[in-house]
Amino acid sequence: MIPVDANILAYFFIESPFTELARQVFAEDQEWVVPALWRHEFISILLKIARQGSQSEADLLTIWENANALVKGNEKEVDMRQAFHLAIQQRVSSYDAQYIALAQTLGIPLVTEDRKLRQAAPNLTVSMQDFLKQSE
Repeated sequence: MIPVDANILAYFFIESPFTELARQVFAEDQEWVVPALWRHEFISILLKIARQGSQSEADLLTIWENANALVKGNEKEVDMRQAFHLAIQQRVSSYDAQYIALAQTLGIPLVTEDRKLRQAAPNLTVSMQDFLKQSE
């Protein structure tokens, strides 16, 4: 089980320079855990792509359904007091704080490519490459 942020989910489903790494992470551990917040962030990613016109609405809705299926049963409620404290302590957004609160609660680093978040909470986060190195 590994907590991942919405961008890792996006990389898994939407072709990008990070897609292969995201698929390697999934091959290593297929139980991805997310806070309920992921839905809002993921739909925003899909809307941005829709507005760019690089993928059809139908394709993006299929990605939405596939992402929901992938994390079904693995959406976790986050202690918002804990997230609030982490946001202040780590100087991160309330959204990022929810991801690191989940990681802290589970005792498992969040897999993220967000450099600022990894710098703010190095003990609670890991890049995809570092996750794969640790899994060897």
